[in-house]
Amino acid sequence: MAKIGYLCLSALICVGAAGCSSNLSVRSGGLSDVKIGKLASPTQPAAGVAQLVEPIDMEAEEVVSKGCVEAWRKAVAGDQAGAMRQLEDLNERYPKVVTIQFMMGQVLERGGKKQEAVKHYRAAVKDSRFNMMYLFKLAESLRTTGDAKGAAQNYRELLAVNPDFAPARLGLARALFMLDKDSSEARQEAERALALDPSSKETREFMAELAAVRH
Repeated sequence: MAKIGYLCLSALICVGAAGCSSNLSVRSGGLSDVKIGKLASPTQPAAGVAQLVEPIDMEAEEVVSKGCVEAWRKAVAGDQAGAMRQLEDLNERYPKVVTIQFMMGQVLERGGKKQEAVKHYRAAVKDSRFNMMYLFKLAESLRTTGDAKGAAQNYRELLAVNPDFAPARLGLARALFMLDKDSSEARQEAERALALDPSSKETREFMAELAAVRH
């Protein structure tokens, strides 16, 4: 499968800033920075890298990369409508490039339209299930829009491949807590998340919330 890599598109999508590194980061759903590099495995492409359902030529690849970056910059500048128009045009021209769907989700989420963003994250995951970045974002968006059951399912799928990914452990704990305030599994997952990342402020705050419920 081809990959779009010219402009470090995933970094721009996730943090809204140019530049590349071996460990990209994303801030999502109140979680601390996630090191995307941890999500890669020898049998899977690095998460966050643009993925295609089928290869496209180099010229088209560059057009998509440039268009997505321009759209994201419009969204950051406050022109969400313009960003979406540009992405919709790209999607009509290159409907097999799932990164465009992912970017649409990012733009809508940034504009506060989380429920609409879920649809595009689902589309990205549907055609690129192996991409852990897409799966994580879908799980987060489901949880923050009230679909705790759907979120838990996606967190579990991600953790089956990357069991040491602390933000997914925390996300799963939160989803389980939404479903059942007395869930012992929610507490276990929160403890695992804290063990994996003892410095996580979000996990410590959630642990305190769990303790308050118990008392």
